[in-house]
Amino acid sequence: MTAIRRGLTALFLALAFLSSTESLHLPGTAASPLPSDSAPADATRRRIWGTAAAAAATPLLLLSPAPAHSSSGAVLPDPGEINSALPSVWPADAPFDGGSRRTAGTRGGSFGRLDESPDARFYSAPKLGEHVDAACVRRMNAYLTSVLRPGDDVLDLGSSWTSHLGPAEDPSAAPAAPLLLGRVAGLGMNADELDRNAALTERVVLDLNAAGTADGRLPYPDGSFHAVLCQLSADYFVYPKDVFAEVGRVLRPGGRIHVLFSNRLFIEKAVGIWTGADDVDHAYTVGAYLHYCGGGLEDVRAQDLSARSKKGNGPIVGDPLYVVSATKR
Repeated sequence: MTAIRRGLTALFLALAFLSSTESLHLPGTAASPLPSDSAPADATRRRIWGTAAAAAATPLLLLSPAPAHSSSGAVLPDPGEINSALPSVWPADAPFDGGSRRTAGTRGGSFGRLDESPDARFYSAPKLGEHVDAACVRRMNAYLTSVLRPGDDVLDLGSSWTSHLGPAEDPSAAPAAPLLLGRVAGLGMNADELDRNAALTERVVLDLNAAGTADGRLPYPDGSFHAVLCQLSADYFVYPKDVFAEVGRVLRPGGRIHVLFSNRLFIEKAVGIWTGADDVDHAYTVGAYLHYCGGGLEDVRAQDLSARSKKGNGPIVGDPLYVVSATKR
């Protein structure tokens, strides 16, 4: 039954197409817990990704999106599934083809998209709303406050009008002091969005998906940052190995990358490896990006930050939130 649900999810998402700019809930499917000592690169998983990527290249059916701010009815991960999604020993080969400008077939297969038009066109108008619900935003704020230290130099990769670095706007909570960071560099796609982001001390507009972007090189010297944040953006990278190799270069030894994601997305710009998979697969995929990028990243971990009923032991409440992190050795 799980395999059937996964297959239907892959087919639904791979054939879906949105004409609006609203983000869509990505329906997840129930996934069996993954053994901690093996990678989930089984035939079923590869078929799902392959089906999604192939269909993404030639959409055949138009489906209506789920309401942007209501429950999709998705079957989400059980408690503990995300935290155990990564293997203790990774296989020798990455579970995807491409992902880098330096290898053949980088734009086909796993990293095909429904909308292959230039990303600069898609992001030309500022998108000034949150893409997850208010409670999820508060959890992002709380997580980042817990992992960053005063004086840290931070890169917000895929930045926008907010970096979620201020005190969480929770009316039931006591006022919190702002996080006093050092340099906060924002790299994003829209200058207007970046200009509105009060947390940033500097701003760069750069399309990391453009084929001619100097092999994906980030415009910062080696060892520039204590921490790199990537919030709700990993599902759009067509060259993730290049992006995260560069993250490793600009991190200082001991610095950490934090990749946060949910199940909302602009599906027409998400890559096939993402749209045909569930949230447990997403955690594994991000972990694989970090492990196989060649950027000197280690201690790769996945964590479920979602709010859950029954004192954390029940189903996810509201939009889910997950993070995969790694340390620069």
